[in-house]
Amino acid sequence: MPDAATHPDVKRGFLRSSVARAGSGLTSLVAWLDSMGVSRRVLFIALVIVLGLVFMGSLTKRLLFVLLFLFLSSISMIYNRSINVSLGFEFVTFGTIMCGIVYGPGTAIFVGLIGIFLAEYVGGRMQPHTIISFIGMGFIGFIAHFFAGMDIRLAGILLVIIYDAIICPLYLIYGSEPARVALYMVTHWIFNFWLFIAVSRFVAGVMG
Repeated sequence: MPDAATHPDVKRGFLRSSVARAGSGLTSLVAWLDSMGVSRRVLFIALVIVLGLVFMGSLTKRLLFVLLFLFLSSISMIYNRSINVSLGFEFVTFGTIMCGIVYGPGTAIFVGLIGIFLAEYVGGRMQPHTIISFIGMGFIGFIAHFFAGMDIRLAGILLVIIYDAIICPLYLIYGSEPARVALYMVTHWIFNFWLFIAVSRFVAGVMG
């Protein structure tokens, strides 16, 4: 049979009793540390240090992933030094979207814009029309966190499509050859769809 409902007064009494026991235990701990010659100032400093380490642990993880994505972005288009074709094999898009979903728009925009700059610079393809990619990646970095409640694989694929829907027409207007734009879009979809389907959930779990 189902358990009988607990009376609200009983719940409140249990809560007060638990808080009182916790407070008594904390007071006893502080008194014991005082008797051992540990001042309350030292306790306060220790508490601040512990909280700082916890907070810095989160920041450290974020910093490490930002640096990792920037490194991958910087080397992912180095093939452009050898071939005069823009392919979609790069880590800027993946890193930007992952950071946007997990860490928010500020980190994502930073990773996206710096990632494109490094990728184009290292690949030797920095050109005036690269501003189109900056605009598209900045926009994707900004909106990615709105997709945070969705399955990250589907969210990533949709954001890749949105990104290409922004930049590809602009590159065509700028004068890029349709065949080159189509080749970029197809390879970009293949590579990033695979990334999001294969590893995005694992990466998000480690990042969070």
